[in-house]
Amino acid sequence: FSRLLACGAAVLVPARKIPTFRGRPLVGGLFAAPKIKDGKRSQRLIVDRRPQNSVERRLRWLELPSAAQLQRIVLDESEVLLGSGEDLEFYYYVLDHEAAWVVRNAVGPAVRAQDYLRFGGKRGQQYHLALRVWGMGDHKACDFAQSVHEGLLSRAGAIPPSGLLRGGRPLPHGPLLAGVYLDDLLYVEKVPRKDASK
Repeated sequence: FSRLLACGAAVLVPARKIPTFRGRPLVGGLFAAPKIKDGKRSQRLIVDRRPQNSVERRLRWLELPSAAQLQRIVLDESEVLLGSGEDLEFYYYVLDHEAAWVVRNAVGPAVRAQDYLRFGGKRGQQYHLALRVWGMGDHKACDFAQSVHEGLLSRAGAIPPSGLLRGGRPLPHGPLLAGVYLDDLLYVEKVPRKDASK
């Protein structure tokens, strides 16, 4: 817990401020899943947010593209398809949640203030750790992450004029296609074969 508090990803919330449902505090769990990327081992933080998710509506904004859509691209014999992708590391951990919502992101058992005095704990009170960032496991996190990523690309002028790939929709027109899948970004472009090595 101390690492999350120290880096600002979580705060202490007095136990009495945590919302309840049927007399029980809405508190989720927290666990880590191993992750290996580029030969480096790390841990991915997962929030078991089933108690909170059970009393909240999903957003359902998502229209995630699928890699299978790329098989619809038709190339002339003189063309090739070039692609470039990016994966935003630690994406969910930099997406701050609305401050008023933090009380709904409590995880783990109540902790004693004396163990967390340096993080603002006051003696005699019990606290829960509450995430300030969107957690993987929040059933609204994917919708929010997708919307933020698309919004950032739009503000930067990085979306082709024909738009983004969207799940269940026809391919956008034009040689350049772009797709956003949560923290992943892919651009593919039809180019003349003679220009592919330039």
